[in-house]
Amino acid sequence: MCIKVLIVEDEVITALDIKISLEKLGFEVLSIEDTGKDVINKIKKLKPDLILMDIVLKGELDGIETTKLIKKRFDVPVVYLTAYSDKKTFERAKLTEPYGFIVKPAGIYELKCNIENAFYKYKLEKKLKKQADLLNLTHDAIIVHDMEDKITFWNKGAEERYGWYEEEVLGEVTHDLLKTEFPDSLNETCEQFLSKGYWEGELIHTKRSGEKIIVSSRWALQKDENNVPIGFMEINSDITERKRAEESLREAHDKLELKVQKRTAELNILIDELKRSNDELKQFAYVTSHDLQEPLRTIASFTQLLKRRYNHQLDEDADEFINYIVDGANRMQIMIKALLDYSRINTRNNEFKLSDFEEILNQTLNSLKIAIDESNAVITIDPLPTVMVDDKQMIQLFQNLISNAIKFRKKQGEVKIHISCKKVSTNYIFSVADNGIGIEPQFRDRIFEVFQRLHTRDEYSGTGIGLAVCKKIVERHGGQIWVESEFKDGSTFYFTIPSDFRVN
Repeated sequence: MCIKVLIVEDEVITALDIKISLEKLGFEVLSIEDTGKDVINKIKKLKPDLILMDIVLKGELDGIETTKLIKKRFDVPVVYLTAYSDKKTFERAKLTEPYGFIVKPAGIYELKCNIENAFYKYKLEKKLKKQADLLNLTHDAIIVHDMEDKITFWNKGAEERYGWYEEEVLGEVTHDLLKTEFPDSLNETCEQFLSKGYWEGELIHTKRSGEKIIVSSRWALQKDENNVPIGFMEINSDITERKRAEESLREAHDKLELKVQKRTAELNILIDELKRSNDELKQFAYVTSHDLQEPLRTIASFTQLLKRRYNHQLDEDADEFINYIVDGANRMQIMIKALLDYSRINTRNNEFKLSDFEEILNQTLNSLKIAIDESNAVITIDPLPTVMVDDKQMIQLFQNLISNAIKFRKKQGEVKIHISCKKVSTNYIFSVADNGIGIEPQFRDRIFEVFQRLHTRDEYSGTGIGLAVCKKIVERHGGQIWVESEFKDGSTFYFTIPSDFRVN
């Protein structure tokens, strides 16, 4: 069957687009009208199967008011066309019981599906009204009443739902039988229903067994050929389990919300405690490192004095022991200074400012000139950005990474170091790549911890704090640091700096 469609749209281009689409789909477009008044005058003559109605129209009647008149005078399904709809307009439109809403601009298959579904729904409803026997196919309770509210039809779904057979309830008043509990009073509900011709809402019914159930109820007024009300149909769907599930879900949500609030409060307390503990630890590390330097200076000074005064005057063992003491004291001073620097990263630092990383690299390479020259290292640098950072800490970061690349070079071959940067999303990712001895996979996470060394002091000098300092500097800047490496085949250290970073 070819569905005959009447288009009501006051935008010419939109109307023509819809007409072309419908004709491509095989629908027959009877006419295009742009006012509500014109539509009312054409319906009787054109006899459309379905009307596509724009909500916003020219003239006295908008689409909603026009649809109200159509429903009073004709038996034609209406599907609304709309480009927008505020809540109030949508609620007004719903009151006219349309067979669907199509949002403009609509795709060709959206038009097809909506029109076919609307027409099918319309035809099915007509068929259900004429053939009461078919109503028994549904599990919903379908009840037909006369205008005195007495039951004239009670389908199989109603028998299953409530426990009474049809012959037991014919002539009974439904709401007395089911002890209906209304959201509003019965009189108010009936007034709304009679004024609108339909009603829908949630009711509480009592079954024959005495069990109470919650139903989603829809009422529709039935009229004869002269438009005189002769009764109404009531369709009830049992939503008791759904309501219980919703209530259980709501209770679970409320309990979870309380648990989350409680846990959040506990975590905030823990965070405060950890912050306080961390601050105290930083202060302890700083004070301890600072206070340890004085006795160490004393030990180192007097030991060096002993060495100068009694060198070669004592036996070889004594000279060796003095050398051990001097070396140990010097190494301890170096480690304490490194630990002191580490503890100061978040406490003693410069302000963040827009800094040119190419200038930062120039200063870094100048400070490492001797080591670079002695190793004959070849350092290449890609263009680098200007970012909001603590430039002094960035110099310290690159000093540690580049000096490590030089220190852990292969015994043979040219030392190559390449520094680059790329922007990914809201981060700059910097990399320092070398062709050195590399790092075994099991040690790649450990190297960023304090005092972690992978080699003996005889093989490579150092305190074991340098990469921990790098990690702390990067984290202070809101970034991350990691390494990718092939053992005996070089390493690449990566770190990120947010491109829009702002220090609090």
